[in-house]
Amino acid sequence: MSDSGQGTSGAGLSGGSDGGSAPVFVPPSAGVAPPPPPYPGAATGSPVQAFPAPPAPPGAPVPPPAHPRPLDAAAMLRPGIIPLRPLTFGELLDGPLKAIRHNPKVMLGINALVSALAMVVMFGMGYSYYASLFDSAFIDVSSSSAMPFSISDVVLLLVGSLLGSLVLLVSTAVTSVSFSRSVIGERIGPGEAVRRGFTALPALLVQTLMLGIAGTLVIGVATGAVVVAFRADLGLGLAALVLLGLGAVALIMWVAIKVSLAVPVVVLERMGPFRALRRSWRLTTGRFWMILGVLVVAGLITSVIQNVLAVPVSVLLPLFMFTADPGTAGPLYVAVLALATYAGALLSIVYLGGVSAGLYTDQRMRQEGFDLTLQRAVQERAAR
Repeated sequence: MSDSGQGTSGAGLSGGSDGGSAPVFVPPSAGVAPPPPPYPGAATGSPVQAFPAPPAPPGAPVPPPAHPRPLDAAAMLRPGIIPLRPLTFGELLDGPLKAIRHNPKVMLGINALVSALAMVVMFGMGYSYYASLFDSAFIDVSSSSAMPFSISDVVLLLVGSLLGSLVLLVSTAVTSVSFSRSVIGERIGPGEAVRRGFTALPALLVQTLMLGIAGTLVIGVATGAVVVAFRADLGLGLAALVLLGLGAVALIMWVAIKVSLAVPVVVLERMGPFRALRRSWRLTTGRFWMILGVLVVAGLITSVIQNVLAVPVSVLLPLFMFTADPGTAGPLYVAVLALATYAGALLSIVYLGGVSAGLYTDQRMRQEGFDLTLQRAVQERAAR
C-alpha cells in the first residue's frame, strides 16, 4: 500500500510587529505566489483531485514496483483449477477438463504426440496381423486356413503392444504432473513435463508389471480350481465357477482401487514402485466406495465417448468388403482402426489420468492437510 499526502492551497499568515495585535490576512496578490494548479486548466485554489499521473517520457527511469499486495481469501482458496479444500464428486470429475483448458499444450499437445508415437509402434509392428485378419474375414473368405496369421505376426503384435504401452506410461506421468501444477495455477512447460515423465518411467514400468503378474496369478488360480471342480462333479464345478469367479473379480477390483493412486505417487512424490503401492494403500483408507464411484463414473464417461468414436470403424468396415482393390482395403482398414484406437487411448490417458491425480490431491487434503501446504506455496510465490 502506498501512502499519499494531501496538498493544501490557501493564504499565508503574517504576524504584526506588535506582539498583542491580531494576525493580518495577506492576500495572494501581496507577493505570495499561489501554488501551481494540480493539472492543466485547473483553477487556482480549487480542491486537489486524484487524476492519473501523465505517462513518463521515453527514456525516463522506471520507478520500482510497489510491494506486492497479499492475496485475497478467494485467491488463496482457489489459486488454480480446483479449490484448496476436500473436493466434491462433481469437482473430481470436472477437474481434468479444467486442467485441459488451463494447460492445453501439455494436456493435449504433448499427450497427443506421445499417444501417436505409441500407436505407430503398436500398429506398425502389428500391421501384418491386422492385415491378415482383415483379408481372411472380408477378402479371401474361401480360405480353409484355420489360422490366417503366422506365429511371427502374433509375436510382433505382442511386442508392439508392449512397447506401445510403455510409451503410454510416459503420457500418464505427463498428465499427473501437469494436473498437479494446475492445482496452484502454474503451467508446466512441455520440456519439463516430458522429462518428468521419462524420469518416472522405470518405476511405472516395474509397478505395471507387478500388478499385471499379480492379476494373472489370481485369474490363473481361480481358473485352475474351477477346472478341478468340474472334473470332480458338474454341480461342484458350477458352484466353483460362480463363487470363485465373483471372488476373483471382487478381489481384483478391491486391490485396483487400493493401488489406484500409485501412479500419481510415483510421479509427484518420486517414490519407487513398492513404496508407492504402500503409500496408495494408506491414502485410500476409509474412502474405498467414494473412489470406486468416481472411477466407475469416469470409466463410463470415457467408454461412451470411445464407443462414439468407434462408430466410423463399424460403418466403414462393410464398405471395405466391397472394395475393388484388395491391396487398398487392408491398409485403409488398419489405418482407420489405428485412428479409432488412438482417439480412445488419448481420451483415457488425459481424462482418467486427470481423475486419478485429482483423487490423489483430494485424499492428501483430507488426511494430511495438504491444502494448507498448497496455500503456503501460493503465498510464498506471491511474495517473490
